[in-house]
Amino acid sequence: MPMKKLVAKGMLDDDGRLAGGGVMTTSWSVAGRKEKRTYPCEFEGCGKVFTKLYNLKSHMLTHTGDRPFQCPLCPLNFRRKHDLVRHTQSLHMKAKPFHCDVCGQDFARADGLKRHTHADDQAAGQMMGVKMEGTLSPG
Repeated sequence: MPMKKLVAKGMLDDDGRLAGGGVMTTSWSVAGRKEKRTYPCEFEGCGKVFTKLYNLKSHMLTHTGDRPFQCPLCPLNFRRKHDLVRHTQSLHMKAKPFHCDVCGQDFARADGLKRHTHADDQAAGQMMGVKMEGTLSPG
């Protein structure tokens, strides 16, 4: 389990909190209002700072190389649960809920549809005075 390795390396305590006590900082604005706490990565040479402890814990996996979430259908492992879920839905379930209204092509992920463009179609349409748009819409 990745948290055990972080504890063993002295990066986290047994409760999953940052080891050393003093790594969590609070800053103040000029107006005297309290700003969000920050959680810096103390891995040598990293320097990244997070506003949520969860994000720091997730980030620490990039330094340890741990990939605790294994796909039950193939040999791939992932650092984050949401990456495993996205992988399973788009690759193994063959679900394609995102539909291009211009050409009718379906996509497994919203970012795939977003990258999909009809630049040539749009340029031709503009020359003829026709406006063509594709939209993100679940199929």
